[in-house]
Amino acid sequence: MSGLEAGSLNVFSSVYVIPQITAAQARTGTYSLYIDAIYERVVVPLGMQATSELFIRTGLYYTGGNGVFDRTFLMLYSLSGYLLTFQVRAADNVILVRLGGSMGALIASGGVVPTNDWCCIEVHVLIDNAIGIVQVRLDGVQIIDFLGDTQYGTEIIVYAISWGSTPETGVPSLRCGYCYYDDLAVNNPHGIRNNSWPGLGGIIGLVPTGTGNYTQLTPSAGTNWQAVNDVPPDDDAAYVEQATVDLKDTYQMQDLIITPGKVADIAAVQWLCRAYNTVSQGGNFARLLRLYGVDYQDDDIGYDRSYDYHPEILETSPDTGQDWTGDEVNALEAGVVVK
Repeated sequence: MSGLEAGSLNVFSSVYVIPQITAAQARTGTYSLYIDAIYERVVVPLGMQATSELFIRTGLYYTGGNGVFDRTFLMLYSLSGYLLTFQVRAADNVILVRLGGSMGALIASGGVVPTNDWCCIEVHVLIDNAIGIVQVRLDGVQIIDFLGDTQYGTEIIVYAISWGSTPETGVPSLRCGYCYYDDLAVNNPHGIRNNSWPGLGGIIGLVPTGTGNYTQLTPSAGTNWQAVNDVPPDDDAAYVEQATVDLKDTYQMQDLIITPGKVADIAAVQWLCRAYNTVSQGGNFARLLRLYGVDYQDDDIGYDRSYDYHPEILETSPDTGQDWTGDEVNALEAGVVVK
C-alpha cells in the first residue's frame, strides 16, 4: 500500500527513468506519482506474496493522449515476462485488457476513464488458461467481467506489478501513461482481512508531531520528533541515531481527521521507517508501537549502509487484535528500538 505520502520514490523496490513525486495533484493526502515519459514506471515485486490471484487498486488522474496510441497504466509480470497489460484507449478513454505486453491480444474492454479528473480503478485477476478472471471496477462500478484464458505463456504466478509507462522496447514512444497515480493497494485472497476488493478508500500519511514516551535516541539537532518528520526525507540533514542496544524512540503522530458522527473504516495501518546503518559490521533495529501505555515491538530488521524504507503493514490493532478504530490510530505512538 502506498499513497506516496513519504514524498519519495524509495518506497518502491524499483524505479525506471525516474518518475516524479508531485504535490500538483493528489487524490488523498498531499502527493501523487506522475508519469509523463517513455519507460517511466515504478515496480513492486511481490516476493513471498506472489500468487496467481490479486486485487489491485489504482487512483488514476488521466491527462489524455494524442488520439493515436493507447496508454499503458498497469502491467503484471511473471518471472519470465509480461502476463497482463491494462491501458486507456486513445480514441475514447475506454479501458483495455491485453494478454502479455502492450501490443498483446485484446481480451476485454469497458468503461470510460475521465480526462483531467481522478477516478479509482480496481482490478481482480486470476491467471489461468481456462478459468481465468479479469474483473475491473471504475469508481466502484463493475465495467469488465471476463472469464476464460488469462494466461500468457506457461506461467500463472504474478511476481511483480508496475504502474506507469510500458517497459517494452520497439513500441511507439507515445504509448506511455501520462497519468498521476495515488492510493495504490494490493490484496490477495488469503487471510480473513483485506482479501478482496480494496474499495474506494485512500491512504493518508501521518507524520510525527510531538514527543512520545521514549526519547532515548540522539537527534542531530532540535527535538527527536522534529528530526524525523521531514517530507520528503532529508536524510543526513536531520535524523536520530543511537548505538546502544535496546534504547528506543517513540513519537506522537498526526491525527486522522474524522467527520463528526462518522466511523473511520480503516483497512490497515502501515509503519514506515527510513533507516541507514553507519557501521560496516551490520546491525538491526525493530519496529515499536505504543498504544494506551503498552509497547508492541516486532522482530529485528537488518539494514545496510544506504538509506532504505522498511515498511510493515498491520491489518489489526495490537491492542485488540481486531480492526483498527480511529481512536486507536489517533492514540498511537510510533518509533524504533536499536537491536
